[in-house]
Amino acid sequence: MRYHNFDLWIDSGLEGKYPLRAASETFGEARDFLSLESHTADIEEAQRRLEQRQTDSDLLVDLGTRLYTCLFRSGDGAIEELLNQSWGAVQGAEDEGLRLRIRIEAPEIAALPWEFLYSPGMRCFIGTSVRFPLVRYLELSEPIRELATSLPVKMLVVIPDSPGLNAEAEKKNLSGALEGLETQVGLTVLEGNVTRASLSDALLESRFHIFHFIGHGDFHDQRAFLRLNSEGGDVGYIDDAQLASLFLNHPSMKLVVLNSCKGAEVSSSKPFVGMAPQLVRRGVPAVVAMQYAIYDDVAILFAKEFYRSLFRGWDSGRVEVAMSHARNRLTMEFPNDRDLGAPVLFMRAREGVLFNVTHGHRLPLSKQGLESAKAAVRAHEHNIAILEQRRDGASDETFLASEREELRSLKQRLRLRNAAIVASVGIAWIASVLAVMSAFDFLTLDTKVESYTIWMGNLLAERNFSPDLVLLAVGGDIDRAAWRRQHALVVDKLSQAGAKVIAFDMFFESSTPHDDELRRAIDRARKRGTHVIVGARSLSDGQPRLVEELRGAVSGWGALCLGTKLGYAWIAPVAIVKEGAGVVSSLALGATAEFQDLTVVHVDQRYNQILAENRKTASAQAIPVSNTGKIEKVRSSCPIMTGKATIASLMIDLSPVQLLRDPLRRYNYTSVLQSPGGTSLEPFRGKIVVIGAEAEEDSFPVGFGGERRFGFELHADALNTLLSGITIRSVGQGPQFIITLGLALLGGWIRYWKPNAPRRWRLSALALALIAYLLATVYLYSHYRLLLNTVYQAGALVGAYVTVGKMRRRWFH
Repeated sequence: MRYHNFDLWIDSGLEGKYPLRAASETFGEARDFLSLESHTADIEEAQRRLEQRQTDSDLLVDLGTRLYTCLFRSGDGAIEELLNQSWGAVQGAEDEGLRLRIRIEAPEIAALPWEFLYSPGMRCFIGTSVRFPLVRYLELSEPIRELATSLPVKMLVVIPDSPGLNAEAEKKNLSGALEGLETQVGLTVLEGNVTRASLSDALLESRFHIFHFIGHGDFHDQRAFLRLNSEGGDVGYIDDAQLASLFLNHPSMKLVVLNSCKGAEVSSSKPFVGMAPQLVRRGVPAVVAMQYAIYDDVAILFAKEFYRSLFRGWDSGRVEVAMSHARNRLTMEFPNDRDLGAPVLFMRAREGVLFNVTHGHRLPLSKQGLESAKAAVRAHEHNIAILEQRRDGASDETFLASEREELRSLKQRLRLRNAAIVASVGIAWIASVLAVMSAFDFLTLDTKVESYTIWMGNLLAERNFSPDLVLLAVGGDIDRAAWRRQHALVVDKLSQAGAKVIAFDMFFESSTPHDDELRRAIDRARKRGTHVIVGARSLSDGQPRLVEELRGAVSGWGALCLGTKLGYAWIAPVAIVKEGAGVVSSLALGATAEFQDLTVVHVDQRYNQILAENRKTASAQAIPVSNTGKIEKVRSSCPIMTGKATIASLMIDLSPVQLLRDPLRRYNYTSVLQSPGGTSLEPFRGKIVVIGAEAEEDSFPVGFGGERRFGFELHADALNTLLSGITIRSVGQGPQFIITLGLALLGGWIRYWKPNAPRRWRLSALALALIAYLLATVYLYSHYRLLLNTVYQAGALVGAYVTVGKMRRRWFH
């Protein structure tokens, strides 16, 4: 979060009026007076009820609104106008906020519970919003030492013996609140007979970053005390000045949390005498203290949310963010109690940064992390400005050199962050362009990996074969010279059995003496409601090369072209749009159209689909395909695809071979030819029958295990793909680029996030990311039949990792 400061100074006043000055970083200054005159009685009554825990949400809102009115609306409204301008400027900006820093010189005004400030416009308590944190601020010309901190930070928890204080329960509560933060926070507990001497010894033995006190506090004779123990075990005390002196020689101490009854109460006679502001004035960057006693459940929730936000939140290391988050949770869980205003934050940290974690040189990636890092940069720059101005001895020179080096290192890491993002985006763009160009086709890398994806996905996918499809295999024992007479007999038998479509995976280009006999059988079949489709491999004047006797008899014809990607991923050109020939359907599409009473109309390239019309209902129907495109040259493997044409291709969902050759759906041509008909041919009723030859010259390799399939089996698979409504297709270019970009950023992040981590850790993370991606590609195919640009995307992942590593070694080491 990038905060803009809104400062309020409340000076000592006369006759109930206090000079008030406001300063906005963006809109300048305004002056007015603060007056409590018309609200004094109500505020005093609210304070009395707060002390006695006689509160509800209405009281808290009323008190907060009155304090807001006194602070911003007592005079001519100039202060509120400046506040509204400042708040409006950050409201429209993402990840920007307004930090309200109150600086109070008048002790009687400082004693008021400003933590209950309630904005009627925002309809919330100001201190509960991370975009509008509320702090009591002290401006000191003193740098914050040792901002760079390695994890785990060290916390000293002090729980002295006190009447009514269950030390074991308090320790258990705090440990529970810090559960899950073991790698961020290391606890040392000082309990039992805690004296000033034992406390001093504990601070000498280790460099602590946080001091967390759980116990009782008192306030007598204008002095604040924490209750410890005496050497004899009785009650002992340490006042604010003594406690501040203990921390004077501990520059690592960044935060003091006083969970006591009156740790935040301020003297009524002069400023900076209360415990918390005195500690800040003596050098502690931030102090959190309770101005009211709180119950255990409140203390547990506050500690849990405060520390979790401070060390693991999206804006970790910033105390005002952690305080706002914790207050908000208290408001949610205890809306009728005074607890949201119990914790008070005093600080002198200009940017709220207490810890700039450098363990492992972890670098910011997210926008929030970037803003936290920039806040740390500003904190270091502020330290340097103070040290350059005063230059007080050798210690300051050493500190100044250390701050400059840390600032240089932090800025360099931020530059590496930006360079890594730019490089990752560039690699993603290059990989996407190469994918569109199919640049690795000549190496067969992309098609090979795609084939493996399909093969593995098919092992996991649920496989079904359409019940409307039957295969009829012509063996080598059939006399080819008499084929067409035998075909006529088979057509008669199948049409008499009630077959709906008969699809011949065969060419009928040359004439034979039996053509007329076959034509008459096809005519009889049509009258019985059976459609006969035949194959074609080339055109003449826009018409298939087909013997004249059959041209007008068959219901349709279809191209028998098939393509392959390395023998596993098979592609069927199901529709070809040619000038002068209209839409040329494949055998599979022609059979599907006749079976479903469709007429193929057009190929829609925009949506990768074939448009058809239902002949019975005259309604439009779309048949999705894997892709569409244009061809500009002759393909020798498929003469029908000559000249310029638009082609719609379907990637075939190859069925398991045991399904294709199941005796319940695959029959022998001879057995049908010799069948007497009747019930023996019942399995063909209402079905599409694909007839093809089991010929060695018409067999093709499939998969990676040496399996071969006949051409008519591949056409049957294409038919099954259409009938089942399965569409295997690549993810669109937009999503492909997003995935490629995400993988490139991930590769850069693995190399960049912890650049000093062991090489084996980074390589293991890269390997896990690559494996997870490959598993995701298999999952997408097996469940949704979607294909990714695997080679290019995996290349982007690895390429970004390598590139960022080289950049760091060369320019950012």
